[in-house]
Amino acid sequence: MPGLGAELPAVLLDADAERIAARSDANPEVAFDGESLCYLIYTSGSTGKPKGVMVRHASLANYVEAFRDEHRLGAADRVLQFASISFDTSAEEIYPALAAGAALVLRNDAMLGSTPELLRSIAAWEISILDLPTAFWHELVAPPRGGGESLPSTLRLIILGGERALPERLAAWHAQRHQGVRLFNTYGPTESTIVATRAELVAGALPATGEPPIGRPVPGLRAYVLDPGRGWRRRGSRASSASVAPASRGGTPAAPT
Repeated sequence: MPGLGAELPAVLLDADAERIAARSDANPEVAFDGESLCYLIYTSGSTGKPKGVMVRHASLANYVEAFRDEHRLGAADRVLQFASISFDTSAEEIYPALAAGAALVLRNDAMLGSTPELLRSIAAWEISILDLPTAFWHELVAPPRGGGESLPSTLRLIILGGERALPERLAAWHAQRHQGVRLFNTYGPTESTIVATRAELVAGALPATGEPPIGRPVPGLRAYVLDPGRGWRRRGSRASSASVAPASRGGTPAAPT
């Protein structure tokens, strides 16, 4: 992947508006390939220390194709961009929607502080795909106080990610019988490009413990199951705990998070 220069010019959109307007509006002629840098995003992971992650065009293209095919994304869909662009979840919302010709709908701040407002806006805007932080989904499926509200009829897919989904909230979700709405749990560090594994959480197909699985690798990726000492676990072996380390196209596993 081409390296970044030691010093990059800062562009201030407001202060430099006149200078920007004087530039050509033609597409720039820039040579790039799958190994070229697509975007740079910062993550703290489990360390709390900001770290820049460089994502290649090939990695993003692989994920966009996998997302579009798995979720049958098309021009009739309306995807809510819920995440801030400083989080890579926004890439999961933006690029697959645009690549499939779907509508990308920006949320407003009022939707963050009120579950009823979120549901009303989803219904009014006819949102079909919703990508939520797991903690926000926990509130969405919490036992209703004073009646609550049902999910909008336009909604067909909800994707979770960011932290462990609680078994009791998943049980509540299935008890509410949301017909026609598929629910997916995802996992993966930023280094693996958005997420590395996914699982559809279907009633009757969950582990006996009720613990929501993180699923299988996204096409084009591999996931390595490690033992507590971070050695590779052999098929059929048992361990009291384990970590999952995703890696792109069979490369070196990323550090478990």
